[in-house]
Amino acid sequence: MQVQTKVDISELLANIEKLPEALVSALAQSMELATELVEADAVDRCPKKSTELSTSIQHEVVVSDAAVRGYVGSMSPHAVFVHEGTGLFAKDGNGRKDVPWVYCDDFGNFHSTSGQKPNPFLQDAIDANKDKILQCFKGVLGE
Repeated sequence: MQVQTKVDISELLANIEKLPEALVSALAQSMELATELVEADAVDRCPKKSTELSTSIQHEVVVSDAAVRGYVGSMSPHAVFVHEGTGLFAKDGNGRKDVPWVYCDDFGNFHSTSGQKPNPFLQDAIDANKDKILQCFKGVLGE
């Protein structure tokens, strides 16, 4: 004896078609959490001589057909110099070689310097939070 059962799978098929969109959305949400985490830690790690640098640190998540990308950074003109260092202390020897040099500040005072040591606040924020960043994606990417 043969038993036939009709099962409506239209809902299942509709969900399968939406799976990539749902996965992309979940990845974007996870990336948002990860970039917020890195941004907050980078703000804590950057120099606090003024608030210009710390308030300029932002994050962005960009979703395209090919990828979900997260960015954390600063558009501050001096952020790269703080992060990478200057003069004799610049990362990878990329600093000014004619040292020391003299500059005049906004108050008319002259200063001599051989450069500034790097303060890689963004990279340090990423490195210190690798496990937490991975946790942001755990539910999406599996165990």
